[in-house]
Amino acid sequence: MPSTPFAFDVCGFGSINVDYVVSGPTGDPYFDELSEGEERAVDDPRTLREHIDGLKDPTQHIGGSAVTAIRALHALDRGLSLALVGPLGRLPAGVSLEELAGIDLSGLVGYDGEANACVSVVEGAERKLRPYNDPAGVHELLVAKREETVTALSRARLIHVTSLLAP
Repeated sequence: MPSTPFAFDVCGFGSINVDYVVSGPTGDPYFDELSEGEERAVDDPRTLREHIDGLKDPTQHIGGSAVTAIRALHALDRGLSLALVGPLGRLPAGVSLEELAGIDLSGLVGYDGEANACVSVVEGAERKLRPYNDPAGVHELLVAKREETVTALSRARLIHVTSLLAP
């Protein structure tokens, strides 16, 4: 295979979340009112946090659409050189970037605030999502650290762009 100037085969570019996954129904109308397959963005992270605190034993892990895509590629072919570029706030206890071993994380840009969050309520084969993406993280990534972000993205042969902002 000919050599290329690219350090990475694929780079995921998007919000880095903490995903809270729970089986539904949850008994909380905040989540249960959503239709199957619906994703409804959250404006106030404090409201989302209050409802997360009321969930029974959600699993927590690093997530977001970019993370999910890159993890899937990593599972399919360990020979691929993969990276993530995106905003990352403070992680809660019990959640670690070690989950992403084997994926280059040098393009993650930290910001002062809690990590973005998404609650996924799974019912059978369907899910309902409540995401929150902090605009401060996107600002840090695209404005304050613009040159670093562009440099990180330019190192990839293919860029998978997804969910920097909530829908």
